[in-house]
Amino acid sequence: MSELNHQQLVTVIYYEEASLVIKHDIKTFKVSPNGRIVLPECYKEGKSVIAVCEGKINVLNKVGDRILPNDATNMQGQALASCH
Repeated sequence: MSELNHQQLVTVIYYEEASLVIKHDIKTFKVSPNGRIVLPECYKEGKSVIAVCEGKINVLNKVGDRILPNDATNMQGQALASCH
């Protein structure tokens, strides 16, 4: 495979310029000869990229995520149990 045709699966963490909600995409992009991921201008349009991570990242929580009150009780119990 030619160096120019090399592609890699990445997770891109970003926010849209019209909103401060953090989002993420899992996509395959070309890799430049120097090893950097090349995000096309059409993909970056309207986004502020925070990070490009190698592979598929399972994002558990982001700034701005909300947990329902019922889930919060369960989560707190699990967190306390894991600390002991």
